[in-house]
This record gives sequence, C-alpha cells and structure tokens, in this order.
Amino acid sequence: MQTLYVDDEEQGLAPETSHPRFAAVAREDFWYDCADDFSPFGNDTGNDTLRFLEEWITEHGADANVADFIRNLLHEQWELDKNYITVADADVINQLHHQADQYINDTQDL
Repeated sequence: MQTLYVDDEEQGLAPETSHPRFAAVAREDFWYDCADDFSPFGNDTGNDTLRFLEEWITEHGADANVADFIRNLLHEQWELDKNYITVADADVINQLHHQADQYINDTQDL
C-alpha cells in the first residue's frame, strides 16, 4: 500500500506531511505559508486546489488518475465547459514528468 501525503488539519502545511520529493525542493518556509498571498498555497486558488487534491487522493487512493482529478477540478469546481477541457498526449505528459523528475534530482544536491 502506498503512503498518502495529506496535511494534518491541526498542523496545516508542513514538510513532515508533504511528499518527500516536494519537501526536498521546497525547503523554505515560504512554500508552507498559508498566510502569504504570494506563496503557492497562501491564496484561495492555490489552497483550494491543494485541498481538492487531498480529498481526491484520500477518496481514490495514491494511484488515482491525476488527469481525472484535473478534469473534475476544472469542470466541477471551476465550472469550465467540458468541451474546452482536453488532455495532452500521454507522450507529452511523460516527457513533462521526466523533466520535473530531472529538476528534482538536480536540485536535491543544492
């Protein structure tokens, strides 16, 4: 069974409850500051998206299809017309994942 990385409601955002790959590159308090509107999760959109993702993962499991989450978020939460929601080709997605993994690996040594 895979570990689910979901923040503790009382503690809030914290490196200890974040995915290790995120925590490895997000070392500054800024990344976990919910009071700073300029931090990724300190504004309504960023914080709401994180909470929706946590709910999705909790409900669907660690192997949940993230593309399904994004489609659901865009259509159900942000009320975008389904006709405008498209999914990139799997090769493009895999290439982006590879680039993100490479960035994480490169920055772990900093």
